[in-house]
Amino acid sequence: MNLQQTQQPMKQPPNIISGKDHYYIEDLLNWNLTLAKQAKHFYMEATDQDVKNALLSLHEMHQRHYQKLLQLLQNNNNQ
Repeated sequence: MNLQQTQQPMKQPPNIISGKDHYYIEDLLNWNLTLAKQAKHFYMEATDQDVKNALLSLHEMHQRHYQKLLQLLQNNNNQ
């Protein structure tokens, strides 16, 4: 029996984040934080209610993405 016959395939990937992935997630964090801040700034400057609603929605979306990414990094660091 050779080595290929005795090894079982992985059923799921290991629960780790590579260094490259970690830096990519950090970049995503920074982008989402910047976009959330910009949307909030323009929300405060806008006068049209439809524009304000769209900007507020955009701000909240980027905040949610930021929180999810931050959670992902924190969970990985705790493991």
